[in-house]
Amino acid sequence: MGERPPGARFNAEQKMASVNLHITVKWVEEEPDGSTCFLCDDGCWLTQFRLVAVSGGKTITRTKMTLCQSCHEVMNQNEK
Repeated sequence: MGERPPGARFNAEQKMASVNLHITVKWVEEEPDGSTCFLCDDGCWLTQFRLVAVSGGKTITRTKMTLCQSCHEVMNQNEK
């Protein structure tokens, strides 16, 4: 498929390339900085876990969502 001239409209019969991404979301332990725990609203000063998105083994984004150790343990007790 060649380049479309500027201002050309998309023809519904043309096929667009498809992209598949595999993104995993997980909690990772990090140095505590006093961030507010998402569940209990306490400050995380001893141990802190942050929700991150990972693709291809590399962290692609860190969210603002953090958990203290107590809430992280409660959330993951069924996975053990």
